[in-house]
Amino acid sequence: MICLSGDRVRLRPFRKDDFEGIRSWVNNPLVTSQLVDADLFAHEHSPRETMEFLQSSLVIDPQNIRLVIADMVSDRYLGQVAIFDFRPRGRRCQIDLVLADPDRYNQGFGSEAVRLLTNYVLDDLGQHFVEAHIVSTNHIAVACFKKCGYRPAPVSRPGLVLLETSSPASIHADVGL
Repeated sequence: MICLSGDRVRLRPFRKDDFEGIRSWVNNPLVTSQLVDADLFAHEHSPRETMEFLQSSLVIDPQNIRLVIADMVSDRYLGQVAIFDFRPRGRRCQIDLVLADPDRYNQGFGSEAVRLLTNYVLDDLGQHFVEAHIVSTNHIAVACFKKCGYRPAPVSRPGLVLLETSSPASIHADVGL
């Protein structure tokens, strides 16, 4: 079971009592309009759909790791992160992040979660590159990932900002050191 702790947040597995935290954002266009998969939220999400997502998140899947961003003191749901799209060739994967409450943006919760998750992916999972695909209008998320050392990727996709970071070992391998 993965549990990563920082100063203000803990990344932990989902629990059944995270239901209300998830419900707090799935129908909030201030949150969902900034997601790469915003089309998934084009309709009102029912409590049943939220429960189905939560149930799927309770299952441990090493190819699609989902964790809750929880307040370090209260353990209250603040959002969630995921590690997915593992590509053995190049040892790459992708991460994403959702903070449930727009009032919590620009307070360091997202950047602490990104740092914890990125370090876990690079150090513990042995990946060499970590990518984040962000809607180009989501300036807060772009700034958050850049603050955490991510830089523009050499490829692009319309409407998205692709950022990546890498382990020091992969940097040396890329330049032949």
